[in-house]
Amino acid sequence: MCGRYQFDFRKPDHFYKRFDIIGADPKEIKTNFNIAPGQKLPVITPKNQHQVSIMTWGLIPFWEKSDRPAGLINVRDDTIRDKHWADQYIKSQRCLVPASGFYEWKKTEEGKIPYYIHLKNEEYFSFAGIYSLWKSAKGDEVKSYAIITTGPNELMQSIHHRMPVILKQEDERRWLDIELTQKHEITSLLKPLDSAKMSAYRISTRINKPLFNDPDLIKPVEDDN
Repeated sequence: MCGRYQFDFRKPDHFYKRFDIIGADPKEIKTNFNIAPGQKLPVITPKNQHQVSIMTWGLIPFWEKSDRPAGLINVRDDTIRDKHWADQYIKSQRCLVPASGFYEWKKTEEGKIPYYIHLKNEEYFSFAGIYSLWKSAKGDEVKSYAIITTGPNELMQSIHHRMPVILKQEDERRWLDIELTQKHEITSLLKPLDSAKMSAYRISTRINKPLFNDPDLIKPVEDDN
């Protein structure tokens, strides 16, 4: 599962270079140390590979009829493989979800302990995502996305039984390639990232409250006060 993540936009030039972004509007993109479902964040789609699209985290599927639908923040890799409803998304509505890190909670006898997970040598990486362009009965259009999850790697096994799919940088353009339509080729990218590339450490339970949103959230702690 991935229920919170982090996006650091304090060095815009680094972000633009990493994802080959041209002509972005910096007013639309903001640093967020405590991203929660329902918030609007940048994603990159096949139609606009050198731009960012601002979408709501929580994919609203095509069958939803409610005026106030609850979105899917995560979609499992086995759902992508096995469920027919996911076909239209995985074949033509894939996206990159840029991030700087993410959070997960480990169940212990003392309660749930939050961890910050990031890549050791990268300021940015991307989750594999799918997106939706949904219209309400009133004709209002909502752009939304979900993050795909998979089984854990060795690092994540001790923290949680699921983890987000983090794409290798060399696989990002393949993920966005609309000419890639064979389901088995697409889903072959949905696998845990090598744990040797990642780092995880305990952080404060301040992360539990979305109202806290500051750099101190990702500071390591030994004892949670």
